Amino acid sequence: MDLDTALAGLDSVAWAELDHAYGPADDVPDLLRALAATDEESADEAAQELWSSIVHQGTVYRATVPAVPFLARLAAAGVRRAELLCMVGAIAESTDEHDPERPGAARAAVVAQLPLMLPMLTDADTEVWKWAAWAAAQCGPEAGAEALTALRARWETGTDPAERAAVLTACAAVAPDTADDLCAAALRAQESPQVRVAALLAVVDTGRPWNDALRTVVTELSPLGPHAVGDPWERQPLRALVTGLHERGDVRAAIDVAVSALDGAVEAVRDGADPKAAAGEATWAAGSLALRSRTAPARLLPAMLPLLDHPDTAGDVIDAIRDWTVPAPQAVPPLVRMAEGAGEHADRALTALVRAGAPEAADLLARHFARTGRWPWKRRSAAPC
Repeated sequence: MDLDTALAGLDSVAWAELDHAYGPADDVPDLLRALAATDEESADEAAQELWSSIVHQGTVYRATVPAVPFLARLAAAGVRRAELLCMVGAIAESTDEHDPERPGAARAAVVAQLPLMLPMLTDADTEVWKWAAWAAAQCGPEAGAEALTALRARWETGTDPAERAAVLTACAAVAPDTADDLCAAALRAQESPQVRVAALLAVVDTGRPWNDALRTVVTELSPLGPHAVGDPWERQPLRALVTGLHERGDVRAAIDVAVSALDGAVEAVRDGADPKAAAGEATWAAGSLALRSRTAPARLLPAMLPLLDHPDTAGDVIDAIRDWTVPAPQAVPPLVRMAEGAGEHADRALTALVRAGAPEAADLLARHFARTGRWPWKRRSAAPC
């Protein structure tokens, strides 16, 4: 497709009668034309302006809908393909519609352009096919059978782990009712960790039953974060698993997954391995779950407390406990021991005790202020030059 074809009909749209984030959208035609400018700086500026005006912080507008065909055609014509596919996907993803003429119009506009975008799933450029898959996934089941066929074809021929993980996630989004075979194949031990992590998330996303075998995979692969690098969904996988299980009502499974990850971090400490990545991921996921479920802290805390004994993991545990909205009495004795010391962890422990309303906090706080002349949550400023 050439540029003239891509931009055909641009001036026939009554842009001035449509609004975007900053008012009348009469600037959109010039911004769309500028995307194809040979001057890279002008094209960059136009792209930024379009991002902020027609899909501002995830909100779509009346002007967004007629802009979609031009964005898709420009991408098909070779103009900033990865970025425009990402923009179109973000439009389909949005559920925040400002003054819509009809609900869902922006996503429907993207679905209508899928025939132009799906051929880019076969592109040799990783960024292009990845964002094409992501854009199709944001349309969900509305993407239809043609999108699923194209994605399954990429799954069957792909060999790169990151590629297969992204395509698996997209397939599950487009056809959640038919993802059983894909998830089963992707969870096999011979598959790469990236693909297996994507399969774990797909199981939760599509509402499939969670079981002990899946929890064992989580333990085996933890920390999960390194296996999701480059994922266009930009999810923290362990946190996404536990919050996803909780949101679908499977609270016990969510807690079990978090506890398994915490146990893995404790095991790393005992083995003398560097536990920082595993502990940081596990405590963040556990902390997120504890803020959602009043029953979670009582089960999570025993698995977290051993991590207070390691200097590289103590801070994450203290911060998680500090933010809980329910009492954590088991944590008080070790936090008191830490607060009686000195240094950053002592300050953080004392802050957590104060936030928790622990009776021991008052005396510790008074002694701390008498010794340092500051509150523990106030960092000591640098001396003036």
